[in-house]
Amino acid sequence: HPPFEGELGSLTRAHLYETPPPLRPFNAAVPPQMEEAIRQAMAKDPAQRFPSVMAYAQALEAGARGVAAVGTPPVGLPVAPAGQMEPVRPAPQWPGGPDAAKIAPKKPGGLGRLWLAALAAVVLLTAVIGSGAFLTNRQQQIAAQATQTAQANVALTQQAQGSPSATVSATVSASTTTTPAGPTATTAPATPPQGVGGAVFTSPAPTCDGQSSPAWTNAGAKVSCVGATQVDLASPQAGSLACLSAQAVSQDNGYVQATADPQSGKVEVGVRQGVGNTTTGNSFNITGYYLGVDPATSQYIVWVVDASGAATTLHQGQMTATPPHPFTFGLMFNGTSLTPYINGQAYASVTDSAFSTGWTAICTDGSGTFSGVQLYQLAS
Repeated sequence: HPPFEGELGSLTRAHLYETPPPLRPFNAAVPPQMEEAIRQAMAKDPAQRFPSVMAYAQALEAGARGVAAVGTPPVGLPVAPAGQMEPVRPAPQWPGGPDAAKIAPKKPGGLGRLWLAALAAVVLLTAVIGSGAFLTNRQQQIAAQATQTAQANVALTQQAQGSPSATVSATVSASTTTTPAGPTATTAPATPPQGVGGAVFTSPAPTCDGQSSPAWTNAGAKVSCVGATQVDLASPQAGSLACLSAQAVSQDNGYVQATADPQSGKVEVGVRQGVGNTTTGNSFNITGYYLGVDPATSQYIVWVVDASGAATTLHQGQMTATPPHPFTFGLMFNGTSLTPYINGQAYASVTDSAFSTGWTAICTDGSGTFSGVQLYQLAS
């Protein structure tokens, strides 16, 4: 199984910047210590790798026996936070107000990044092949011990997880759904869910596809085009939401969907957006609802921003499958009900009555590639 999947652009970024996914979700028989040794050998920072091939071999040998090698500190991966996943802060704003100038498409990068991606892919493939051969030779020797370890981990995971809930109180406390052991990647669906009617608009790559409608307004994002089929968004400051907004199209009830391949942070879609209170200068707070998805932690969050710019979590949860590269996600909004969809699967609906109409947006608090942005009416 390749560590990354997707088109050339997303593969380039993945091999250069992203940490390879762990092995145990694909093969629970792999001891955690062996997984950690392989992970350290594939670290992006050379200073975090093993000092020599001999040290790597010793770590693998120790890992196969189910013990950590001495003097080889593990390389950390992002993990799901123990508590509530915070919404983006500060809340999104429009520099210069809602009449700010539309952004101009930018040209894709040159060939230099493609050569770097090819080199990174060769190095990564060599490490994976070598690790796979070693693992095959050791498989029969560690089968009994690995099975006991996997069963113990599953038991601990089941004890730690709680029951799913979608309750929203006046103080709006978040809850998390249950994740089955060993999630697997699934293919991004091409069609919207049931209950969706005709398309209001389809934008293959907002600001980059050459379409004049809908017009997209930049709300603090760094934007670059990958041809006419994808748009790269990046927030100038990590943790601060940056968006492209279809401000001219207002929708009361509907379903917005996008295909995304995040490189860092969360990717988000926004609905029922509007202009809130004035902040500094001519800037405005952007009100509305958001669905954020973080593949690094397999979590999602539904949240709302009021006119003052205050962000409140309506619900957070755990995805039942690891998103592929790329994946499709969307938010259905019907009356007071908000229902998130991730790769065609519906998650817990929440209820809120703060906003009843507004425009849609695509956003990120890190960086990511978007394509196939669609807004639909609901079936009558």
